[in-house]
Amino acid sequence: MDPDDAPGPHTTPSVDDLLRALESRDLIGQAKGILMERHRITADDAFTRLTQISQNSNTKLVEVAAAVVGQRRPAEASPLDGHTRVLNGVKLRPREAEILRLVVDGCTNKQIAEHLYLSVETVRTHLQGLFAKIGVTNRTQAAMWAVRPGYQPPRIGRDLQG
Repeated sequence: MDPDDAPGPHTTPSVDDLLRALESRDLIGQAKGILMERHRITADDAFTRLTQISQNSNTKLVEVAAAVVGQRRPAEASPLDGHTRVLNGVKLRPREAEILRLVVDGCTNKQIAEHLYLSVETVRTHLQGLFAKIGVTNRTQAAMWAVRPGYQPPRIGRDLQG
């Protein structure tokens, strides 16, 4: 037997390596589930789509899965990633700024969810937090707040008294 063909020493993966592998597997499974539900496709078709996106974009499969799940989007997907935005004196996280921009554009929760690879419920949760942060109670007020510096939503009681 040629020495170059001999099997090398057996190395045991570290605990960190195993944990990363499990997290990756879970993330890919979540992404498959989202695609199956959203597009009414089989698990195999969902995995095929994920791998095609990964290959076509030269992005790791786990990063594509993370984008679908909404935990992290690939760097080239959004100029807002990793940057806090200050709008009307309020610091907005990148996801909040992105969702607010889509609200201003007139998108529904479903359209926002599809655009950002989130569930509709996750969009609702982000909107509730955003509304509380900027002091509004609905998407119309949020859009007005975003496009008009100094906009204050009407307050029941105060504004009705004249």
